[in-house]
Order: sequence, then C-alpha cells, then structure tokens
Amino acid sequence: MPAEADNGDAGTEPPEIDIAVADPRWRAVVGEDADTRLSPLFAALFARAPFVDAPATASLVLADDRLVRRLNRVYRGRDQATNVLSFPFTGEGADGGDGAPPVLADPPLPTCLGDVYIAFETTTAEAARDGKPPFEHLCHLIIHGMLHLLGFDHQDGPRADAMESLERRVLDRLGIADPYATPKDEEAPVDDETGPTPSTPTR
Repeated sequence: MPAEADNGDAGTEPPEIDIAVADPRWRAVVGEDADTRLSPLFAALFARAPFVDAPATASLVLADDRLVRRLNRVYRGRDQATNVLSFPFTGEGADGGDGAPPVLADPPLPTCLGDVYIAFETTTAEAARDGKPPFEHLCHLIIHGMLHLLGFDHQDGPRADAMESLERRVLDRLGIADPYATPKDEEAPVDDETGPTPSTPTR
C-alpha cells in the first residue's frame, strides 16, 4: 500500500486529469467549467498523495447511473448502480504487486493511471439523504476513486484506515467536513467498486 506523501517539494508534476461531463445534470453541481471548479481538489489531493515520478494522466467521467450500472455489470459482474467506479490501468508495464502505477523508463512518457466514473443519481441521492452539499460529496468520491488509481484500497482494517485518513486530510484542506465523522452504526460507507480498465476486461 502506498504511503502518504507530502509532494510540496517533490519536483514532479501532478497527473493531468481529463474531465468529461457525460451527464449535463452535473453542471448544476460543478458549474460550466468543471476543470476550474475541481482544480483546487486535485491540487490538494496530489499535494498529499503519492504519484509516479513521471508524467501521468487519469480520466474522470461524471456520468449517470445507467452508464455506471452497465460498466459495473460488464466488468464487475454486478448489475447495479454504485456511486463511484475506479478502473486502475493494468496494461503492459504495470507493477503486478500492490497495484501501484508503473514508472516508465527515461525519457518518460505519460503513464495512464486509469479511469474514475461517478454516477449522478446515486451521488446526489446520497448527498440529499445525508444532508450534504452535492459538491462536497462529489469531492469525497473523486478523492476516493483517484486514491484507488494510486494503489490504495480498503480490503482490511489497516488499509481502510490509511485510505480514510488521507481522504480526511485532503478534504480538510478544502474546508470539507469529515465524511466519516458520524457514529459507526449510522455511517454510510463509500459504495464504490474497483475493477480493471474497460479496455482490459477480466475473462
């Protein structure tokens, strides 16, 4: 599992995030310029999270439940919508050990970290249920999904604690309240899924 890093003096560029607003309803949450609205989030995330010492890219798709459900069914075998899906890149050159993104040879070419999809209906319904601003809940899901691309997971207690701790730190930098602060018996966990990239489905 990657360790938390402080990249303030790392001398590396954070990954370039390609944002696609696939469902126009997201405009009510992120505005007309999603790149500008989400820029502080990625700056805060990559100031704390480890990333490869080479140019890297990742994609964020603000989608709807229908697309996310289809991806979940095809690539995860689960015929249901979920709030966030992460597809870490698993192509040639990826480290097969702990799932950390690869470091490419010099001269470095962009490393594809993977894709994150977030479902509009599920996300906004969760925000309404929990009394959270939709944008703040979206920020949490983006951070959670991107950390999966960087090799983090929550398969056991220590790994989950490390991932949640980093999520809290990044959200705090953005002035967003701790999403895990509710009592344990009332806590609604991030209902995410992680799978292979759609271009490399599991057989």
